[in-house]
Amino acid sequence: MKFRLIAFIGTLSLLVACSSQYQKLSGEAGHARDLERWQLSGKIALRTADEGHSAVLLWRQNKSDFYISLSGPFGAGRIEIESDNSGAVLRNADGEHYAASAEQLFLQLVGMEMPVDMLRWWVRGLPSPNFPISNSQYSDSGRLIGFEQQGWQLELSRFQQQGSLTLPGKIKALQAPYQVKLIIQNWQAI
Repeated sequence: MKFRLIAFIGTLSLLVACSSQYQKLSGEAGHARDLERWQLSGKIALRTADEGHSAVLLWRQNKSDFYISLSGPFGAGRIEIESDNSGAVLRNADGEHYAASAEQLFLQLVGMEMPVDMLRWWVRGLPSPNFPISNSQYSDSGRLIGFEQQGWQLELSRFQQQGSLTLPGKIKALQAPYQVKLIIQNWQAI
């Protein structure tokens, strides 16, 4: 079960609206949409009704390709995940696990369907353009701070200035029984 939860954290890290919803977004969000090559570091935590796990996160995104490294305290229990147009691979102490996509890798390792590709949008404070959103919440300044997409409830907070962009520093995603929290400590365009 522990491997499945660690795989869940890793695959979820890979993971978010209609154009009328985007019209309400602030100017910063419009620029965040254009950010295709970036790196972030921080911490990710997963909680279920029975367990909780956390990891240090390094994530490099290059358009739709990505590399994610997750590790426990002092580098223990490292997991690396890479995905490109040829497929996805997860590397850990047990070896390498392959699938045609990150979504299929998640289904294979954890046993449930997950909208893995969406998180690359969510970490930029945006919903995925491929799926509608509901229950949108906006700050007084018009910044999107919460929404639901594909059954996931998102909260975006601790916004931080990164050059000309304002990006979330904390993201909470909830789809019972899973609660995921991502704390972004460093953003960098690459």
